[in-house]
Amino acid sequence: MTISKMTALAGAALLFSLSACGQSADDTAKTSSAAEKADQADLVETLGDAGDLSTAAGLIKQAGLEAALEGPAPYTLFLPSNEALQAVNAEQLDRLKSDAGRPELIALLRYHIAPGVLAQEDLVNAIKSGDGTVEIANVAGSNLEFTQQGNRIGIGSGDQAAMVTGEPIVAGNGVIYTIDRLIQPDGSGAPSS
Repeated sequence: MTISKMTALAGAALLFSLSACGQSADDTAKTSSAAEKADQADLVETLGDAGDLSTAAGLIKQAGLEAALEGPAPYTLFLPSNEALQAVNAEQLDRLKSDAGRPELIALLRYHIAPGVLAQEDLVNAIKSGDGTVEIANVAGSNLEFTQQGNRIGIGSGDQAAMVTGEPIVAGNGVIYTIDRLIQPDGSGAPSS
């Protein structure tokens, strides 16, 4: 290798190292955040580790929605706990779990999924700035109404609201909120009878 090539390589290495040093804190934070996100499990893996959501995880698998929730697109899931799903009419739950009920199951689950990542703080701030209520689109093409009821977030209103329980579970491509009722297509959180 000639001296001019060695000088050029050394200069390029120095330029590269200096440009990395010149990164802003925001750029470094974005890079770190992206790397951390890549290391996190996706929604399906994260859901599989959430013991209180095992029935909802089974319904997502039955519906064939796993591939979409494993992908890079971000989603926010509002999923009923095992206890909440036990309150659903057994016949309805059996029908949803059957092959014949799969289209209905897919439609129902789509009410529980919003595109993008809805951080709890952002949701609370949106409710406050919306005079106590905010509507957010779900992937079913309708809106979910969110309210603040005391220290809790409700989906729907009044006694029929599905309440968020516990802290959100963050995944690499989204976030999961546990709720205490199944959200019905009419927007209520009441269990079906």
